[in-house]
Amino acid sequence: MMAYSFASAVVLVLPIEPYLVGLAYFRPEYVWLAALLAALAHMAGKLVHFFLGTGILHRLNLAHRAELNETWAKRWEALEAYADRHPWALSAITFASAAVSLPPFAAMPFLAASVGMRWWTFAIAGTLGRWARFWAVMAVPGLLPPGLFGI
Repeated sequence: MMAYSFASAVVLVLPIEPYLVGLAYFRPEYVWLAALLAALAHMAGKLVHFFLGTGILHRLNLAHRAELNETWAKRWEALEAYADRHPWALSAITFASAAVSLPPFAAMPFLAASVGMRWWTFAIAGTLGRWARFWAVMAVPGLLPPGLFGI
């Protein structure tokens, strides 16, 4: 489960939620632990994106390219200034994104890295949000009527 959760974080087209629903259906006694372990492994994969995002931003020299387009440069500076003034705002956005995927969590590692969010802050907020999401997803089989799938 942890390997698949890590892989689903790195390879964006592999969904973890159906796997977790199946696991919760057959092993309902391990829901909270499985949700926690899946969240930890998923965030390890997202940290790969976070650190790749940091390196990619430096290689692409996005700050210089943004200077070429004045509108984007102003938006980028406003976002960086907001992140500096409100350091916990990005943690709250990361938590919300990890829990409900608004904004899409696939983009959050790159956004967080680009505005200078610390990796451990991103990891803690993301893990808590993913744990809440995975726990909620794994509660779905308990809400379904028994014998729905004929098992």
